[in-house]
This record gives sequence, C-alpha cells and structure tokens, in this order.
Amino acid sequence: MIDLGTLGGTSSEARAVNDAGQVVGWSLTGRGQSAFVLSDGAMHDLNGYLASPLLGGSPYGFYLLRNARGINASGQIVADACCGLGGLPGLDVVVLLTPLAR
Repeated sequence: MIDLGTLGGTSSEARAVNDAGQVVGWSLTGRGQSAFVLSDGAMHDLNGYLASPLLGGSPYGFYLLRNARGINASGQIVADACCGLGGLPGLDVVVLLTPLAR
C-alpha cells in the first residue's frame, strides 16, 4: 500500500490508475472534497485546471469537481461534479475532462 497524501485534509481515496501510473480519486481539503490527479509524484486538485468554473456555460452557475472515478491511457478523466448557484443546492453531474496539448 502507498500513502498518496491529501490536498490538505485528513483523508483521500484512489479510484483508478492508468498504464502511465497516473492516479485519480478524491481528497478532503480545507474546504470540503475535491477530485485529484496524481501525476509524476504530485497530487493536483483538478478544480485548479478548469479554464472556467462555468464548464459548458452551465445555467446552474458553476461546477465543483468532487470525485474522479476513472482515467484512460490518453489522460481523459471521468469525474463527478456538483453544481449550484451562490451556494444553493444544485445537480450532480458526470463530466469528461480532456487534457489540452501543451
């Protein structure tokens, strides 16, 4: 067993790993739960990679990625997101994250 660490909270859980050794899952943070990717030995909050919190122009205000469930060989990640407007309860949705070429 390998301790992956956390994003500042008390616990985390790996949900999937791809052939490149990238791991995805969820971690508690100081503000709640966030989806993460562990790549090259470092854990990253997936919410920090979003170009805009208005993914796809959501009419619900914003998305917060809470749990990454899978990652393929191309680095595409399937994650659960919660959306809401101004802290109001919103819808839970599943999103596909595709990395941009650098």
